[in-house]
Amino acid sequence: MRYIEKNDPPQALLYWKAQRNAAAQTLDFAELGRIEVNGEQVDVKKAIKFQRLKDQGFLCAYTMLRITADTSHIEHLIPQSKSRNEIQVEESVEYGNMVACYPGKESKGGTEFGATYRGDQFLALTPRDSRCEKLINYHQNGTVTSEDLAVERMLHEVLNLNAFTLKERRRETLNRYGVGLRSENPLKIRQAERFANSVMNLNAHGELPSFCVALVHAALEHIELLKKRRERLR
Repeated sequence: MRYIEKNDPPQALLYWKAQRNAAAQTLDFAELGRIEVNGEQVDVKKAIKFQRLKDQGFLCAYTMLRITADTSHIEHLIPQSKSRNEIQVEESVEYGNMVACYPGKESKGGTEFGATYRGDQFLALTPRDSRCEKLINYHQNGTVTSEDLAVERMLHEVLNLNAFTLKERRRETLNRYGVGLRSENPLKIRQAERFANSVMNLNAHGELPSFCVALVHAALEHIELLKKRRERLR
């Protein structure tokens, strides 16, 4: 997970809420439709998703896979079912409760990890929590762990972030950038330090590299291994 700091909702959502409140109507995600913004009809759900994609650097909020509008859906951190059961359906349209996640809604059968694997299960840690990049540890071999027992359970049982296909994609990415255990062209210490300091920067298109937090963690682990090796050789 990467911490999602930005939380400014799109105008379309604000206008929709204001219109519904003025008419004393329920604020419910299921009833989101189109609304006029500056003379144009805007699909509110699409506006929410696109805003979150930009907030997230076009990475899935749980897996950090690269996503687009077509390969993602709006995920509720507090499940809509829970909000309805507790008669707090307005939570379903709170921008801070919504993130963009892989896969797209048209994907059949879901995936063995991430949002569709989670269903409506409780999240012990969310990407809206600034601690997420420290409580979740990514390693050079592609695995994900946590020393926090509740978060560790979430990683395995709720999000299944160590699913084989996802772990292999992380591992391959780390190796490609030179910070994995089997990198063909491993970075040197100075190179790895520069890499760790720059990989979280957005590119010209507002995008982050897939698994950016994993790349930082692996780079730091790579640096420590190289330093220990250098000490042994002295």
